[in-house]
Amino acid sequence: MVRQRPLEPPYEGSNPSSPASAVYARVTCQRKMKTIFLTGKPRSGKSYLINEIVERLQEKGLKVGGILTPDIRENNERTGFNIIDIYTGAKEILASKHRKEGPTLGKYRINVEGINIVTNRFSENLEKFDIIVIDELGVMELKSAMFKEMLDQILKIPKLKLIVLNQHLVKFHVSEGELVEMKRENAEEIKENILRKIATDN
Repeated sequence: MVRQRPLEPPYEGSNPSSPASAVYARVTCQRKMKTIFLTGKPRSGKSYLINEIVERLQEKGLKVGGILTPDIRENNERTGFNIIDIYTGAKEILASKHRKEGPTLGKYRINVEGINIVTNRFSENLEKFDIIVIDELGVMELKSAMFKEMLDQILKIPKLKLIVLNQHLVKFHVSEGELVEMKRENAEEIKENILRKIATDN
């Protein structure tokens, strides 16, 4: 389970009205504004929306980096997930029904080594990106210590992040960014709002 990182003053017993606390509050606010968490029920269209946004941003010439985890399907049945580095195209299996080893989540076995490989490829090019997209921040991905370290790193840097957040993890990360709830009926509105925010930031 991921532990929430509480937002505390810069030192124990500090005065909330002190200059140091004011700076801390300003930095925290700026970091929140730089992170958009997209959440919603399964099959609400989050990944489809993310793919559309990534394509639009790339068409505009922005350098998009991040990680995607599309389904693996066999005979129209989901049997697992891939994990892909957007920038390099590096791909590994994230989890599969057919794996015989690795941590178990439901009917899937998780490929921690594969998560690490793709996370490392993403992290190697981090400085190149205008915007970071992660789909998704979920329980499977967090089985990797390297992924968790990467997440902690990107949440601290002043680049705009768009992160699909598993509903079960919302309470652990809601204080770290702007939370947007996705429903099929508001998908187009959300997409345009996110694209406007990105255009303003860049």
